[in-house]
Amino acid sequence: MGAIAIFNYEIWQAQFRKFTAVSQVQAQGYWNEACLIHNNTGNGPVTDPTQQQTLLNLLTAHIAFLDVGHDGNPSTPSQGMPGRVSSASQGSVSLSTEFSGTGKNEAYYAQSTYGIRYWRAMRPFWTFRYRSNCGRHLSW
Repeated sequence: MGAIAIFNYEIWQAQFRKFTAVSQVQAQGYWNEACLIHNNTGNGPVTDPTQQQTLLNLLTAHIAFLDVGHDGNPSTPSQGMPGRVSSASQGSVSLSTEFSGTGKNEAYYAQSTYGIRYWRAMRPFWTFRYRSNCGRHLSW
């Protein structure tokens, strides 16, 4: 049986101080979006309520970052560069980054440090779970 977490705006704000300009209503919307991505129904792989809360808070911060950037100001949305700086030059300014991800899902999370932290924290839950006799029957 998986864990269920409830959004707590004060805890989220305390953990992610860079989003102090994000309103409670706006943050709740980001949390709701995070719950579409991360199973918070009680049927997911995360069984510890504290881990569930932490993972969803990270994912909420990732979504907030993609929407409003670090400062929480909608007029200055982030167009962050994921990964590490792989090359830089000064004349005519050039900067390249790289992220040695394994696929397009990981690239989505690599757009913010919060997303990368979420992605890495989810690794222990990436195992196949066999359920015998799950009630699904084929009829020919």
